[in-house]
Amino acid sequence: MDNMGSYATINEEIEDICFNRFGYPHEWPTHGECPCCGSDRIRYFFSKFKLEHWICRSCKFIFVNPYPNSAAIEAIYNASYYPAVRRYIEIPRAKNELQDISMSTSTKIYDEIISYLTERRKNDGNWLDVGGGIGSFLSFVQKRNPGFDLFLNEMNSESRSFAQDHYGLKVLSDPPETLFSQGLRFDIITILSVLEHISHPLDFISRYGALLNKGGIILVSIPRFSRLNMILSKSGSNSAAPPYHLSLFNEKNIHILFEKVKIFQLIESWQSGPKAFSLTDMMQVGEYFDIEIPQQEMDAPRCMQVRPYTRFQDKVINKLAKYDHQLEALLTRIDGKLLLNIAAVR
Repeated sequence: MDNMGSYATINEEIEDICFNRFGYPHEWPTHGECPCCGSDRIRYFFSKFKLEHWICRSCKFIFVNPYPNSAAIEAIYNASYYPAVRRYIEIPRAKNELQDISMSTSTKIYDEIISYLTERRKNDGNWLDVGGGIGSFLSFVQKRNPGFDLFLNEMNSESRSFAQDHYGLKVLSDPPETLFSQGLRFDIITILSVLEHISHPLDFISRYGALLNKGGIILVSIPRFSRLNMILSKSGSNSAAPPYHLSLFNEKNIHILFEKVKIFQLIESWQSGPKAFSLTDMMQVGEYFDIEIPQQEMDAPRCMQVRPYTRFQDKVINKLAKYDHQLEALLTRIDGKLLLNIAAVR
């Protein structure tokens, strides 16, 4: 069901879907153990938009708990925000052949990922991109390495239609267990800016890992919830974005997750993108802002402040913003970069 236009802002959408329609928190399922490592040593950590985040004391994985069920997830991703971004931002940019199409991953990161994979695999074989939206990433692969047989695994029908009609991609709508039963296997599987949206990441990676050929590579790119994010930012970090982002990873727990799948022979990770931590995040004022749902073509959704700062907050935030710029290189060296990439060979 497409409810585009029924909500004016993201906060309005979250409030209605999560609380009014799906009865958060009492009607949402809960995790009794860590969905990354399986430990039962979990506890409440912080809330954002009134949605609780818990942390695993064993592996420091942070996750939304309670979490949305499949019906709530379908409502969230077919309400106003995501269809509007696709229709009014990403599709027009793709039609105009602009470089930066995706709202979540830059072309520079695309190039890094493609280079990494093609250096390790011959330039042919089957390549599956999971949750790839309108196909913007695979269009880059198509242009740079035309020898691959490219497949897009996407659940949204509008995105699938555009990817097929505009880019000529092969599109698959079935879940991984159905693809497995159909005998489909792949040499490369990419999962970019998707795993953070998944409530049960171990099961998700296990099911897609089963689709790899022997020697095949699966590559995941996610926001990295760094040590300073965990200690100082918490809800102030933009990576904490419930009910869209349900899982927040660091290097340690993403390696634990891949190791628990038990089919991978080699696992390595690296960071990319801008710094993970900003000094202004310490003020934890993310809930002072809202995002308008696009109603017409534009470059990006408009962010607006819905709650004023106090004079003290305003003064401190301006100071922190100044120091954040001056200390950018030091903060990057101390705490690392925003994006966490992990690749594993079967």
